[in-house]
Amino acid sequence: FATAAVEDEFWAKPMAAKDGVTVGMTLLGNPQVFGSKGAESAILNKVGLKMPIPGSRELDADSRANLMPVIIVTSGSESEGYMGLMLNRRTGYLMGDLEQDVSGFMIQPLNFGGTQPPADLSFLHPYPEIGGSTQIGEDGLYYSGNFKDAQMLVEKGTCSQFKFRFFIQCVQWEKGELEKQMAKNTWCPAQVSKDVILKIREREGSRRPKPLWTDVMDLAGGNYGELSEDFYA
Repeated sequence: FATAAVEDEFWAKPMAAKDGVTVGMTLLGNPQVFGSKGAESAILNKVGLKMPIPGSRELDADSRANLMPVIIVTSGSESEGYMGLMLNRRTGYLMGDLEQDVSGFMIQPLNFGGTQPPADLSFLHPYPEIGGSTQIGEDGLYYSGNFKDAQMLVEKGTCSQFKFRFFIQCVQWEKGELEKQMAKNTWCPAQVSKDVILKIREREGSRRPKPLWTDVMDLAGGNYGELSEDFYA
């Protein structure tokens, strides 16, 4: 039974775009939109793309999947608009490269959360004991909080530094903007377990890690799984 419980922590479930936006939902780029030559530049620019994702003749499927945006909605409301973090963009820097005290997290990668400010550091983690953190979704994933609390708890051994994901900048949508994108099927919305979101994705020898977009689409199955299969065909 214990083994099954561990396996069950890695899951994703499709959500219906018509049900609207909820904080904690994960948005996966629809390849029929982001890979289209007619893709709107405003949508591409928001996720740091200067052009549509190239076709299979130009890039291998994993490289294309790594370009496909995956965003978690971290805050907002229908009346104010929403904010989110891109989950699959590395900056190429480590936390230790920042000019501030990041003890406890020196070797953790720094991720590119989006193209908009604030440039302040934000982070995702599974620890409710970190003061000021906000639970997003129903699976025990938390957004930011007091960074010094996080450092202290890691130093004590209460929290693992490897369960944190760090970001600079974010993605922002004005009032009604994300809802319009959802209505146009720009995004494949999903509920994704915290363990999938926080999973460390590093190269193992010559083997590249499975792209987050592919992982979530395959776990969600159904139409999402079929989209993934078509993408890799």
